[in-house]
Amino acid sequence: MKRVLVFLLLFQAVSTFSRMKKCFGTGDVAFAIDGSESVGEIIFEVVKNFTIDTIDNMIIGPDNFNIAAMVFSSSLTLEDQFDFHEYQEKQHLKELIGNLYYIREGTRTDLAIKRMQEMLDSAPRKTVPKIMVLITDGKSASPVKTIAEAKLSKSKLTDIIVVGVNIDSSDISAIYELHAVVSDPDMILWLSFDHLRFHSPEQLLDSICQNASSSIITLLSFLALFFTRLFCKRCF
Repeated sequence: MKRVLVFLLLFQAVSTFSRMKKCFGTGDVAFAIDGSESVGEIIFEVVKNFTIDTIDNMIIGPDNFNIAAMVFSSSLTLEDQFDFHEYQEKQHLKELIGNLYYIREGTRTDLAIKRMQEMLDSAPRKTVPKIMVLITDGKSASPVKTIAEAKLSKSKLTDIIVVGVNIDSSDISAIYELHAVVSDPDMILWLSFDHLRFHSPEQLLDSICQNASSSIITLLSFLALFFTRLFCKRCF
């Protein structure tokens, strides 16, 4: 009876996390956050929090996911990026992203893709899946260069995921460019500002995990199975 009671209490304690997911797998993931003037400081901060939430639901470690991140605008600065050689502890990574600065210039997406590929190429692990996550609010300053850099990265078997933020459905040129950047049409996410603010990063997490050939397990399901095995020997 006591075991059943303990199980029920633990089950109830984690019930609030029933819809959250954890991504188990292996891969190097580089995030590029648009820091152009058109984004605006409020959305920029929300995107950083969205990125932090995504990482919070990934398993970080030498045998799992490693993270790099950067802010891009008309130029790139060393202060606004960190690569895979940084200490890969989740809380430290979240703090690094939280400290990224808003540049407020143009949108050189081509430079962001090129720099992410350099990070991925120089990462210590050479045989794990390589994934880029590009978060932007629209068309780059040089679509031709952007598409060319994306094509080069994809030729190196790098998977490119795009998160389009607040992009108007009538902005055909931006939509065309971002579709040309991604590795697969299913790897582009169109998210509103409100979605970023009030929803979990489940869609992005799904895309990352699928491209890392990993599995997604709901926390509640995992804990329920664990405690059932622990307290109910006759159930299996």
